[in-house]
Amino acid sequence: MPAPAAALAPLPPVVVRSSSESAQLPDDAVALPLRMSILSAVASPSPSDGMTVHAACGQSSVDAASTNLPVQPHVEVQLTLRLTLETFSNLGCPGDPYAAFDTGMGGGLAYASPLRKNLWLVAAAGMYGMPSRGEGVGATGVDLMWKSPSGRTTSVGVGTVSTTKRGTRIMARVGGTF
Repeated sequence: MPAPAAALAPLPPVVVRSSSESAQLPDDAVALPLRMSILSAVASPSPSDGMTVHAACGQSSVDAASTNLPVQPHVEVQLTLRLTLETFSNLGCPGDPYAAFDTGMGGGLAYASPLRKNLWLVAAAGMYGMPSRGEGVGATGVDLMWKSPSGRTTSVGVGTVSTTKRGTRIMARVGGTF
């Protein structure tokens, strides 16, 4: 029997890391620009206009699970001192009739090269697929990432995103953690 929609609340990320130079970045900061680039390129069905980028869930998700965020679990595993493997998925919005159509999974590698104690150059590449729609996304990028004394990270970079249905584009990336 399928789990009730309320059981699909957002899950915390699982992070497996060892002590190293790149581990001084917050747990999910190394691959965050890659994951956000890929997931932001994924269009979701919308009754009003056909396809839109999935920014937040609708009222049905708030009613079903008290959240307006899609369920997007991810796992990071540090393979070497500077190389991180990330896997992630999008389980859609709890209570959303289009959730099964939105589901997908992907992964990528990120290499963090320390430049200073609080500054890294991060190169990453990854892919994401949505079998139910026959759509895929690939992304590459290079980001300059720094950590403030408070522990927050900020990154700026450039990357490419390629989708099977919309082609390739170059994009600037700006992000951070709280």
